[in-house]
Amino acid sequence: MTIQETLNELDAITKRMSETDSLEQSFAEYEKGMKLIRECAAQITEIENKVRVLQEKPEQDASGDPADGE
Repeated sequence: MTIQETLNELDAITKRMSETDSLEQSFAEYEKGMKLIRECAAQITEIENKVRVLQEKPEQDASGDPADGE
């Protein structure tokens, strides 16, 4: 599931929670939402790590390390 799909599902969960009077149903939706939030946070962390690697790569090349494998 993409981050956007996750955010859309979280929005749907929020709406379902506000429309129900059932504590059990609200709690079930809450659990689903928390799982999605953890998954989304993991995806964001993975993307941040990839960006960090890409940002560091030009600095390594500029430091005099051979980029062409010499």
